Amino acid sequence: MERMFASADAAGATRLVLDLSGTRGGDSFLIVPLVKGIISREQFTRHGGLVVIVGPDTFSPSQNAATVLQRYAQPIFVDRPVT
Repeated sequence: MERMFASADAAGATRLVLDLSGTRGGDSFLIVPLVKGIISREQFTRHGGLVVIVGPDTFSPSQNAATVLQRYAQPIFVDRPVT
């Protein structure tokens, strides 16, 4: 996670796309560094700076991440259609 954010910082990224559409479960504690990394970067918390892709297979920790990001950032949510 640290390498991803370091790379984004070095490249001067102004937007981030987070695909949670296929995350069916796992450890909720793993979302903490992801969410912290996003909300600590102003460019990702402003409107249009974060796009979160969700879908019918988005469960548990991904739903938690989406909820926290909705509260502390201004993400644009995109719903992946059922295939």
